[in-house]
Amino acid sequence: MSHTTPDALLPNLWGPHLFVPANRAGFLTKLPVLHVRNLIIDLEYATKVKAKTDGRHLCRHAIGYLRAVRPDLHVTVRTNVTKTCGLFEDDLRVVLRARPDALRIPSINTPDEIERADEMVTRLEAEYGLPQGQVRFHPLIETPTGLRNAVAIARASRRNQALALGGEDWAHNCGLTRTRAGQELDYVKATLVAAAAEEMLFPVDSVYNWLEDLEGLAADTERSKLLGFHARATINPRQLDVIHRIYRPAETDVRWAKALVDGLAEMDICGTPQHVVNGVITDPLAVHQARTILSYREV
Repeated sequence: MSHTTPDALLPNLWGPHLFVPANRAGFLTKLPVLHVRNLIIDLEYATKVKAKTDGRHLCRHAIGYLRAVRPDLHVTVRTNVTKTCGLFEDDLRVVLRARPDALRIPSINTPDEIERADEMVTRLEAEYGLPQGQVRFHPLIETPTGLRNAVAIARASRRNQALALGGEDWAHNCGLTRTRAGQELDYVKATLVAAAAEEMLFPVDSVYNWLEDLEGLAADTERSKLLGFHARATINPRQLDVIHRIYRPAETDVRWAKALVDGLAEMDICGTPQHVVNGVITDPLAVHQARTILSYREV
């Protein structure tokens, strides 16, 4: 299943994705002044069970408010897990009316979980008279089963836009000791990046949980970038500038991407259309990476 998007419509998912609790109305109103473009309003971990109903409705109204004052924001909602069908469907019934840009769906283990989520969202879009297919998915990989099925999960829905890592839950589920250096996550990170690349999705790294250690954050984000990530989640606004600075594409990468896209043509070779750049057949995945680099825009 192809997830390719026209260049002009590629979302700017680079850099920090800031988590905010859905039931913190005061914090939600302050978000427009922050140096961030990607927000994740959290209905799962950061919103306790007793606050979920209020959180959903605050989330719905916050999306409308944020769109009015910062139309450049990309607003994702982290739902409850699909296995708690009642909570997940309740999330959808309230927040879809506000038309979030994407849903970050936790702890996805199999492609059928994404397929069922797609069916629910499609049904509710029709019920609410919303445009079909505009709400995208960011499946969250947090378990060995999810990682084993990552490519199948990535290709399970045309709504998929990004593939995200839940590093803390991954470590707990695998019995790993978390360290500031983070080498214990190298395997899952590299494997997830490869799965995202195979299906032309955007890879998003996990939170760096030592919130006051900006030097450690910088080192971990440099390693993350080397492994192929372009963005990461954060729960601390103090981390935003460090994450922005490190994930920003290098000028050499921008020049390479621009040269590739400017020279791109399609040629019929043996009855099959091929990407050709300056007479050289070029892998579609390289074209995708070039377009991803060019989707970066400053906040």
